[in-house]
Amino acid sequence: MAKRTSPSEPEDRPYTITHKDPLEFRQLPSVPEEIPPYSVCPSPYRWLREESFRSICEDEKLDIRESDTKDKEFGWVFEPDRQIELLRHFWGKLEKNKSLLFFYCNHGNPLDESLNRILLGVSRISQVGPQLFFGKKLPKYPDKYPIWSRCITHDFENQGFRLPYESRFSVLCGRAGTGKTSVLKVFLKGLEELDGKRPILLLAPTGKARVRLMDRTKRDDGSVRDAFTIHQFLMRHKWSTPRTSP
Repeated sequence: MAKRTSPSEPEDRPYTITHKDPLEFRQLPSVPEEIPPYSVCPSPYRWLREESFRSICEDEKLDIRESDTKDKEFGWVFEPDRQIELLRHFWGKLEKNKSLLFFYCNHGNPLDESLNRILLGVSRISQVGPQLFFGKKLPKYPDKYPIWSRCITHDFENQGFRLPYESRFSVLCGRAGTGKTSVLKVFLKGLEELDGKRPILLLAPTGKARVRLMDRTKRDDGSVRDAFTIHQFLMRHKWSTPRTSP
């Protein structure tokens, strides 16, 4: 099995993972894969469930045949050609150097046991690995069955960060256009889901930057988060006084 990685300590060395057949009754031959540094192997389980098949095909406008088992509505999508088409479309939606990879904790988080998931970090995807296949098991399973996961490499060193739940002060750095404001919006959404809509102070160095900050951090319902220039904030609290000409 693979060594586990986490955004709090990204795996900066290559390692090997062994892909095992998720459908135990088949026991298809396992396949090893060399995983580069800063990589994970997620699987789109929802896309491979018959319960989700029809809604996914409708939403994504996919023309994929139904199951060989008549009126099958539950369980895993079994047929290899259907799996391949679903996986091809799912992984094909990712764009290198554009799409984001989110890390989350879904069990035993230390912040709030009532939350199903909490966001831990985010990074930009730099590479999507190829589709691999399990070994064949003759004569019962002569077809090529796809491995559901793909190796996703991310640029954590330059375009990623973990949320500072254990720190009171952090700095988010990056060149223009690298997604700092977009990441901030995700961070603000996570804080509001955790603590509700408590006041969050947003400051910008200039009036133009303030307007952009308010526009780019709008909530999903369209409501705007207030932001101030640093000078406005200091003046508002009488921590600064305007200069007057002699």
